[in-house]
Amino acid sequence: MRNIKRKDFDYYLTNLDWDDGSDIERDIKQFTRNDVFEHTYERPGFYSIKGLVFKYNELMINALPKAKLDMTDGYRENFRSISGHPLNSESYFGIANESTLYEDQINNVEVISKSPILDLQSEQLQLDLNNVDEDDRFVIRESFNRDTPVFIATPDVFGSVTPSGILGKLENQYGRFRENYRPWLENSIVAMIEHRPRTQELIDSAPTEFFKTKNPTSALPGICINLPIKMSFSENDHLQISLDLNLPNPNLEIEGGLESNYAVRVRMHPPKANGTTDWGVQYDDIVNVKGIGKSFQSISGRGKNDGWQTIKHISFAQPRDKIDSEGNDIPDSNPFDVVYIKVEIYPTGTTSLPQTTGTNNGHRRDDKHIYHNFNMEYIALRNISIKFPNTKGIVRPVEWQRFKSNMVVNPRINYESPLYEENKFAMIGGLSKDSSHFKTLASLISLDLDSDDYKDINLTSTYNEYDVLSMYDTMAKYDEKYYNEFLDSYTKKIHEDYAPYGKINTINPQNPTENEINESSLHGKPKITNGMIDRKSHGVFKDTSLIDVDIATTKVYTAVIPMWKQLGFENPIYDNPNNSNYWNNIIPKDYKLQNRTGITQRNLPNPQKGSLTPRIPRTEYVVDENVDQDWQGEYKWPVLPQLNKLGVFVSGSVDEPVYGGKTRWDKDDEVSKITNVFNDTDSNLKFNLNVSVDEIEQIQDIKSDLFLRYVSDWTLHLDEDKRISKNIIDIFDSIEKDVDRQAF
Repeated sequence: MRNIKRKDFDYYLTNLDWDDGSDIERDIKQFTRNDVFEHTYERPGFYSIKGLVFKYNELMINALPKAKLDMTDGYRENFRSISGHPLNSESYFGIANESTLYEDQINNVEVISKSPILDLQSEQLQLDLNNVDEDDRFVIRESFNRDTPVFIATPDVFGSVTPSGILGKLENQYGRFRENYRPWLENSIVAMIEHRPRTQELIDSAPTEFFKTKNPTSALPGICINLPIKMSFSENDHLQISLDLNLPNPNLEIEGGLESNYAVRVRMHPPKANGTTDWGVQYDDIVNVKGIGKSFQSISGRGKNDGWQTIKHISFAQPRDKIDSEGNDIPDSNPFDVVYIKVEIYPTGTTSLPQTTGTNNGHRRDDKHIYHNFNMEYIALRNISIKFPNTKGIVRPVEWQRFKSNMVVNPRINYESPLYEENKFAMIGGLSKDSSHFKTLASLISLDLDSDDYKDINLTSTYNEYDVLSMYDTMAKYDEKYYNEFLDSYTKKIHEDYAPYGKINTINPQNPTENEINESSLHGKPKITNGMIDRKSHGVFKDTSLIDVDIATTKVYTAVIPMWKQLGFENPIYDNPNNSNYWNNIIPKDYKLQNRTGITQRNLPNPQKGSLTPRIPRTEYVVDENVDQDWQGEYKWPVLPQLNKLGVFVSGSVDEPVYGGKTRWDKDDEVSKITNVFNDTDSNLKFNLNVSVDEIEQIQDIKSDLFLRYVSDWTLHLDEDKRISKNIIDIFDSIEKDVDRQAF
């Protein structure tokens, strides 16, 4: 079976406003549920997308008699004989009446429309039909070779017929229905169903003479609505079905009760090469329906609405193949993809039919034959409507509606925000309240820095709400005292159906502790979001500014790395506090050069002439080149080269293992382990900042390739769309690699 095309209404859109200052799109756009409208927002924000949507529907017209609950209004019974039917011995086509029927020619009853097909056409609906004569009618009968009588249910079904001869067979067939008439089926079209498969052995043992005339069959019983209508995939491509069905559940009351299921199948047949119907090819569209209530035999009714249910469905014609079932090419001149349609209602399997076993308490007793009248069930239909699009192409508006849809557009990964709304980032250095950024932000947000009060509490009338949130959030990151209650609603967790959440002690309700309390939905709904604003990030910028700083390297590990390893020492001996080489054996901050052995300071005599005056004491260092010049107090670090008498470091004078894993540390050595960015192979290393570059834009994380951004101070302002923007372009500082010109 081919994939079934689906359709609802034709939808149109106009006056589309994306709420970002772009022009309103006033052109009319037709769209389906599969269409996606794209729009690029230059910056994140809260947006309200507005517009006008309306839908058109084709003018669909019923091809059958007007849909009614009383099927006698537009339909009547007809006795028929058909060639090839299992019960025919000398069959012929045609409509017969009682005076012309012979016993061996009667096999079934069907329902036909009172009006001919051509009389049911109108100016608006002029369908293409397949070989329809002037007096041909729409026919509702069994599916071919299923031996299922189809009739209209009335209290006196065939009651005026004397039960003898040919019509006596019909009396036997419908007599039980008349005796057990169910008012909820009155004036509906009814089909008798029985247990299948029907074997010859069971037929011969049937207690009812009527069933002894039957032939063996395994075909499931059912109803078929025949529609000799042609359809084109490109134009008249769909039909709408609506009907009421009453479907029994005959096996609910027996032991191990089974539920009965039914199918509503739309079967479409394409043409053959010669233009006739290709019965060997069909396109099926199936709707599955469950039976409602109990058995027809149950006198207690059929449940809700007496078992009636309404089925609505849209089916589409499928494009035909180029070759028919006999291998002949279908000419392109044939414009039709479908030339015959059948709508069938039938049980989906034998378990949905009356079963042969049961209990003595049920209506289906063990002593009853499977083909006994007491074991018959009936399916019924009414209010039938099968509509096709009109051939004039008339459409009508169904509904007009303005719409407004609110949404939040989040920033892309490389978006350079004028604010600091991100929470998950690492910052080298920090921000200062003395910056232009803070001062202009405070001005835009109406913060009085003298009183630390916000003067304007209605900023959403001026700014995009996303900017308002980001402004308040950024101010609170500078200092938590700038937190504004406007953020409250955006700091809370949200659960499905907006279920509130509370603090629930999950361990000991009688004696809760902080560690025993979890926030959870009061109704057990799953969490959608933690909120847009994270209060844990507030105050993170406070006292973080750095001025004039050298950065040799920055690394982040996911494990505790001993300092002796980070400094580049090759073994843990340097991590022993009792060892003079202990890495933390560093001189106090107030130590000067004279705190080294062999270096003293002496006063110089007062000058006797020149511009120097004795009012200013003068000193000089005296260096003894013959001593080791170690730090006083047995401090080890930093290890410095020796000084000569002129106060100049002597190159090559350090001869011992020092930090960086080197045995000698000379002036020309530029790299140690702690500054070597590229050769750190520690598996716990997650972030490794490389600043050994020439341009700021080249700074990178060489470990995980995380997104990095270098920022400087800037001012803020409102752009023409009233969005918070940078007023100046960042002018990045240069990277100074000259040792003599760095900060320290």
